[in-house]
Amino acid sequence: MLQQYTNDSNLTTSQPISTALAFSTILVPVVMMLLHAIAGVCFKEQSLQYKVFEFLGSPIIAMFIGVLYALLTLGYLRGQDTQQLRDALGSSLKPIAGIMLIIAGGGAFGQVLEDSGVGTSIVHLADQFSLSALLMGWIVAALLSISTGSATVGIVGATNLLFPLIQADSSINVELLTIAIGSGSLFFNYVNHGGFLVS
Repeated sequence: MLQQYTNDSNLTTSQPISTALAFSTILVPVVMMLLHAIAGVCFKEQSLQYKVFEFLGSPIIAMFIGVLYALLTLGYLRGQDTQQLRDALGSSLKPIAGIMLIIAGGGAFGQVLEDSGVGTSIVHLADQFSLSALLMGWIVAALLSISTGSATVGIVGATNLLFPLIQADSSINVELLTIAIGSGSLFFNYVNHGGFLVS
C-alpha cells in the first residue's frame, strides 16, 4: 500500500488528467443508462433506435463500456502501459471477490429457502396470526444474520423469503420493509460475524 504511493517510477510515468475528464469517466455509464430511459419515451419499442439504446443502456453493457473508457482515460492517457493496466485490474478484483461470493452465497441460500416452500409458510403464518410484515422482515433478517454470520446473507435471504408476502399483500410499504430488514440484519453481531471481529 505504501509502495503504491512512494514508488518514484509510478510518479514519473503517470500524468495527471483534467477534472472534466475524470468526471466524464464516472458519468459515462450513468449517461448511457439515462439515454436508455429517455429512448423509452422518445421512440417506439419496436424501432431500431430504441433497441440500440436499450442494448447500450443495459447496466452490464454500460458498466463494461465505462470500464473501457476508464482504461483509456485513467490508463493510456496517463502514460501507463499494458502491464500496469493489467496489474491495476488484477489488484482491483481482490477486494470485491469476497463481497461477490457473500452476495452469491446469500442469493443461493435464499433461493434454496424459497424453493423449499418456507416463503409460502411465512405468508400463511402471517395471515393466521395477523403478524406485521415489518416485524416479520426484522425477525427473519435477524435470525438469518445471526445463524449465518453475515448481514448480507440476512438481507438477501429475508428479501427472498418475504417476496411472496409482498406479492400477496399490496398494502405493504416496501420502503419501510427495506429499513426493517436492514436493521434486523444488524441485530446482535456475535463472534461469527465479520463486523464483530473488525470492531
